[in-house]
Amino acid sequence: MKNTNTSSLINIAARLLSGTLQQNLINNNIDISVEQWRLLYYLWEKDGITQKELAKIANKEKSTITRQVSELEKKGYIIKDSNGSDKRNNLIYVSKKGKAIKTKALSLADDITIKAESNIEKQELDTFIKVLHKYISNIQ
Repeated sequence: MKNTNTSSLINIAARLLSGTLQQNLINNNIDISVEQWRLLYYLWEKDGITQKELAKIANKEKSTITRQVSELEKKGYIIKDSNGSDKRNNLIYVSKKGKAIKTKALSLADDITIKAESNIEKQELDTFIKVLHKYISNIQ
């Protein structure tokens, strides 16, 4: 790989990770996109939050979250419940179907991480993570 531009390399790595996860989800008959997987990941960690909270956690635009939440609801992976008197702020919960895929979906992502990190020394990974945090912080 000739390109040493950090932004390009990070983009290539992200596309490879996402593409591999998407293929693994398809191969395991889990009918969600990588973006939907990410939203479920946040909901598996903190169930029963509003779309606004989910957008903030996921660092995504509200319109993007609205579309993804709608798709996940249609597929039966989440349930929206009204938040008291405020109909605009539905709480989002993972459904039984969404909970049923959690272990497998997380395992598929973990397997990719393990493969990506193979043949890399622990000290190198620690440095890589530290540098990525700085990189992200510099942009924010």
